[in-house]
Amino acid sequence: MSLQGKLFRLASYSVVDIAALKILSGVIFIILARLLPRADIGIIGLVAGYLTLFRFLSITPESILFRDFPKIKNQLNEYLSAFIVFWAIRTALILALGGVFAYIMSFYYGGTVLPLYLFGAVVVLCLGYFQSIVKETHYVNFMQKAVTKINVVLMIIQLSLVSLLFFEPNILLYLGILLFVNISSVFVWYFILKKNFNFSFIITKDTFNKIKHSIMDFSLWQNMSGSITYLIYNIDTLILGFFVSLEVIGNYTIALTIANFFFIVPQIIQKSFTVGFSNIENKLIINKALSVFLRYALFFSVLQLVLFVFFGNILVSIFTATHVEIIFWYSLIIIAGISIFNVFRPLNSLIAVKTSFRKAFFLVYLPSGIASIIVYITFTSMFGAIGTAWGNIVAYSFFTLFLLVYVKKNLDLSLHIHTITSEEKDVLRKLFGRKTNDHPAEKD
Repeated sequence: MSLQGKLFRLASYSVVDIAALKILSGVIFIILARLLPRADIGIIGLVAGYLTLFRFLSITPESILFRDFPKIKNQLNEYLSAFIVFWAIRTALILALGGVFAYIMSFYYGGTVLPLYLFGAVVVLCLGYFQSIVKETHYVNFMQKAVTKINVVLMIIQLSLVSLLFFEPNILLYLGILLFVNISSVFVWYFILKKNFNFSFIITKDTFNKIKHSIMDFSLWQNMSGSITYLIYNIDTLILGFFVSLEVIGNYTIALTIANFFFIVPQIIQKSFTVGFSNIENKLIINKALSVFLRYALFFSVLQLVLFVFFGNILVSIFTATHVEIIFWYSLIIIAGISIFNVFRPLNSLIAVKTSFRKAFFLVYLPSGIASIIVYITFTSMFGAIGTAWGNIVAYSFFTLFLLVYVKKNLDLSLHIHTITSEEKDVLRKLFGRKTNDHPAEKD
């Protein structure tokens, strides 16, 4: 199959996968928001903020698959085994730190529910990292169809179990459901890995060298950059925890959850662009493809923002029957910030496969993260939760500015937002239709 066909199928199943998971997770959150006390929703949001700190330790050596899969596919068994070894070591460290955080929070916030939920969420986070190893292996092999089917089935099972909350609305019961589903999912994905790739766990004298190579050559800086990005997305609830009550954090968490739905389409496009750009060396094709995307992304971002202005109250009312007005305003302001970033989101794909992640970390992600923390703390201390929402616009604007400056300086690209030309349509066909002369056509 041609690269065009593979990328089209990859993007298609990614659309189904992300859309289905977002819809099902949205339904689950609606159930939580309507059944649990608002303070419990605040706990969920607050813990999500604290998990941003754990992500800095969540180095994922398997992410090198996105860049170097053609080079290492003949040693896939050895690399996957190395990734699992590292996952086990990293999990032990993260769980130990999770226990320390939970112990400290039991004194700072009082009670047992918040620290228990935090530690349980850390366990779920670690279980999810194992599943990611298998999912990413399928993705780089253009086997997203299998991932999509399994993801949807597991999510439906989780949704079915969450319905137990109608009989016993308890946040710890919800945590138990998350643990059960994710532990079961680890066994499911391990079985799928053995079935689809004939995987057999082995440790060789090169296992730790493979881990070191994957981390130091790519994954360390990719993870650090990704962690900063995740921090910008979610650190606001952690900062809110120092200034407002759990009930207010609960309202803000609902708004943040709604706003995250506006990441879906740009996220799909960015992931597909990462795989596509890794197979293309022609700068003209990359430049034209990006320019085309920018103008459509701009149109889509403005459109979804306008739609929320008119129909946002209805959407918020689906999630909750209380505090609708303030949650609407939180959501609208956050979505405005997200829309700024969405327009230029594929620049992250270019950085991943065409530049040095180490250099990008120091020139883009680290300053963006520092600026975001300063902005969130300043705005929250001055104006409370509504200030945190406004902080999203400023934070995402800084992030976008750093991305643009870095890409223009390091890739010498000239991006334009104007009417698409017939020439650019042809360039897009080339981008997703065949590889350049630097990369011979792929054969099945």
